[in-house]
Amino acid sequence: MISTTKKVLNKISSSTIFFIIGLIVLVFIWFISSKQIDNEFVLPEIKLVVNKLIDFLSEGKVIKIVLLTILKVFLIIVLCFLISLVLAILSYKFKWLYGFISPILVIIRTAPIASIIVILLICVGLKRTPYYICSFVVIPVIYEQILQSFNNIDKDIIEETKMISNINMNVFIKVFIPMAFPNMI
Repeated sequence: MISTTKKVLNKISSSTIFFIIGLIVLVFIWFISSKQIDNEFVLPEIKLVVNKLIDFLSEGKVIKIVLLTILKVFLIIVLCFLISLVLAILSYKFKWLYGFISPILVIIRTAPIASIIVILLICVGLKRTPYYICSFVVIPVIYEQILQSFNNIDKDIIEETKMISNINMNVFIKVFIPMAFPNMI
């Protein structure tokens, strides 16, 4: 037990050390490059960036905006999770819906984000575009993972559930979701 703990601590220590070394190398490259380029619009000096960061953070307005943005992104991700969960449940129950949704999600996943951004900027405006982009990126990934989690549930359990009752929303809530939850996360 003690040797396992030491191995884990050594692994954490070495990965932390390499992380710090990587940061130092990046800062060094930044420092050297900013001296060579000598144009603050292309690559500003570290001192200038740190000073501006301190100026921004000293304003209460910036912190409020950052926290509000984090809250909005969290809410969008929760909403995307719920949409994906409903779509996955319906796709699992109705195979025709899976066949209908699959090509749409493939197109969303493979379409270039830059072109989608331009179209969304024109259609929904600057303020709502980030939420749609987040949804286009997150919903297909979560949907596929949840559906895969449902498909990975042991077939014997599914057969036993079918013998007791039909697979309805109550069965999804009490049986399928708890069994698929580790894979969903």
